[in-house]
Amino acid sequence: MQVAITFTLSQPTKFNLYVHPLQGLLMSLTKNRNCEGRPSPHRTKIMGGKQMISKYSTPFVLAALMVPSVAFAQDAASADDAGAIADIVVTAQKRSERLRDIPIAVSALTSEQLKDAQVNDILSVASLAPGLQVSSALGTARVFIRGIGLTNFAAGGESSVAYHVNGVVVARPTAQTTSFYDLERIEVLRGPQGTLYGRNATGGSLNVITKRPTKEFSGYAEVTLGNYSLMTAEGAIGGQILPGLNARLAGRVDRRDGFGKNNVNGGEIDDENINSFRVSLDYVGSDVLGVALTYSRFERNDAGGLFHAIGIGNPLVVPPEIAAGGNFAANTRDLDSEVNIKVRNVIDQASGEVTLNIADDIQIKSLTGYLKQSRFSAGDLNATRVQFLRSDNTDNTKQFTQELQLTWDFNNFKTLFGAYYFHEDIFADTHVQGPVAYTNVLKRPFIVFNGALTSKSYAFFGNVTWNITDQFAFTGGLRYSHDQKDDAGYQQTPTGAVIPLARHGKWSAWTPRFTLEYKPSNRTMIYGTVTRGYKAGVINIGSAGNPVNPEFVWSYEAGVKTDAFDGALSINADVFYTTISDLQVQRPINGTLVTVNAAKATTKGLELEANARLGGGFGFHLNAAYVDAKYDRFDTANSTFAPRVGPAPTNTPIDPVCAVPANTDSRPGCYYNAAGNYLTSAPKYQAETALSYETEFANGWGLRARVQGIYESKKYFNEFNEAIAMQGETFTLNANLRVNLPGDRLYVNFWGRNLTDEYALTFVNVTSRPIGHVRLATLAPPRTFGASLGFKF
Repeated sequence: MQVAITFTLSQPTKFNLYVHPLQGLLMSLTKNRNCEGRPSPHRTKIMGGKQMISKYSTPFVLAALMVPSVAFAQDAASADDAGAIADIVVTAQKRSERLRDIPIAVSALTSEQLKDAQVNDILSVASLAPGLQVSSALGTARVFIRGIGLTNFAAGGESSVAYHVNGVVVARPTAQTTSFYDLERIEVLRGPQGTLYGRNATGGSLNVITKRPTKEFSGYAEVTLGNYSLMTAEGAIGGQILPGLNARLAGRVDRRDGFGKNNVNGGEIDDENINSFRVSLDYVGSDVLGVALTYSRFERNDAGGLFHAIGIGNPLVVPPEIAAGGNFAANTRDLDSEVNIKVRNVIDQASGEVTLNIADDIQIKSLTGYLKQSRFSAGDLNATRVQFLRSDNTDNTKQFTQELQLTWDFNNFKTLFGAYYFHEDIFADTHVQGPVAYTNVLKRPFIVFNGALTSKSYAFFGNVTWNITDQFAFTGGLRYSHDQKDDAGYQQTPTGAVIPLARHGKWSAWTPRFTLEYKPSNRTMIYGTVTRGYKAGVINIGSAGNPVNPEFVWSYEAGVKTDAFDGALSINADVFYTTISDLQVQRPINGTLVTVNAAKATTKGLELEANARLGGGFGFHLNAAYVDAKYDRFDTANSTFAPRVGPAPTNTPIDPVCAVPANTDSRPGCYYNAAGNYLTSAPKYQAETALSYETEFANGWGLRARVQGIYESKKYFNEFNEAIAMQGETFTLNANLRVNLPGDRLYVNFWGRNLTDEYALTFVNVTSRPIGHVRLATLAPPRTFGASLGFKF
């Protein structure tokens, strides 16, 4: 059966499109003129539902609807021709399982999907899973899932979304921006993972799995050229080097001019200069013992991920740097800065996995990880040619982790028990050069934040699944975590006074998980989960203030995973309700942003993933999320509208006179109650859809084409939900066309990202009054395009 859909794009033009119900879902699209003769907004109507109006409705719905008029599965071709969607094996629960058999909300991005989407780093994973948001600032990754993520940029700050590479956690957000190449898959676990992953996984976990060596000699090489003088080279080679010992060497080089220029010194802004390589060794010579070793190195030396001045937050306040003769760049992708802005980041990572198969159903695994990072960044926090506020940051980190796992499957039980240890040493030194607070006199004192932080953590955990019947199963899990942090350092004020700092914190937590799953058929699973998440306490290096207590999350989730039409259609959907207590947030105290436990929040919503093989070589993909993430309680101060030294400001809504209430810790700024406001980086609506086509010709040539659309509703970057720190709704269009030459070894891939050249902010920081309330932002890349030539062997 097919459905006729009528499109009226402009009077009197009209055309009909015939689509199958699974392709069109009974949707009609209209655009007309109102009674005043002005073009009306695009309107999307869904039969039986409400009308939604959005300036992006037309391109987004067209991306979902413009599926060729081919019948689904047996309607136009045999089921074999349509083909079933291949099973994906993941290790989200620390054992190999089919994705559709796991009773948690998890997305898996295969190596082919990552290539199609031009995923080269963590930033390009954004929106590829429901509710996932990723951005960066000065090389610091900001990952959010369901509105929960990194809000603390200070040294020692940690994300609420865990990040793992080959099972080893990478704790520093500044160490999570490495290159992606030669990957097997990426797994995105949504919701708290407090039982199996422990600390700092209250929002979820992002797991990166690299390709392992095989016995067969294989590899690839790929060279890419693109606009902005893009040049990349990537490749891998591997195979058996000794009986039972396989090796693989992979690497990537990135070179690209900046998306902008520094108008003062001519330097590149938002450029790329990156080198990466990885060596993997696997011992597979025994059925009892297996060893997997990996070493990688990442080097970056460029001016990527910088803050750009995009305006003034309070127009009644003239920034002192502007008063002193400075100017913002006319093009917001450029900078007017006297600072030679740089980000240098060197990361060495090593991991070892040893597996001992004691019996068919008993396995012991040891997972060891080591990371060393050296990082320096020089930034201009006022973004003008007047040297007014400069920040030089040095970070050195060493991290060691050890995990032991015992899996034992017997009768109707699947069990996993483990122990975990984490040790991290951080040295951080930040020098800020700027004016005396609340004056326009250009002086150059140093503010220094200096210190060393040692973090230790250990945990014990267990997870047991009881297959009650063929249809019902129950999982119970529990983890005990203990964290300890100690720091020693000092803070030097603009007056030269030195404040010594020495702090100590200890915290413990139990994080359980309870899951009930029901399989009415071998193609459908329904599950419900109650779980608790725990984010460890915080000590900000070099900043005054007491240790911050842990953040806790309770999450309630129900979902369904099903497939139909002989596996040609798969659907995963879930609903969730999450409460967050002792939310770790930053608020101004005595002129400095300090992390405190000052808020409660609730996030709730629903998520959907759908994949379909439509027959005739066509495929369709959709992921979508509705997230309602709001503060239940958050008393803070808005320093954009703060009392000033000197003449009293005008008592207007834009610059009110406000007292400093005693219950706001004597911090400067107007008292503000953020209850009911949206959490940061949490768009209410988010969707990604893709249409693909793949075919082979009789002469051996092959073709694969893919068009992808990504929609996000507006999102805020501060708790005040102000327009000055907001990104409106966006729609991004990406595409690629791959041609495989005869023999299926040589290929050419033409690609484009952000083809409509959408201008979008990925993060906004409104500076405090001494700096003039400057709006500093990081920007999404402009339109990029290029071609890749590759060879597989």
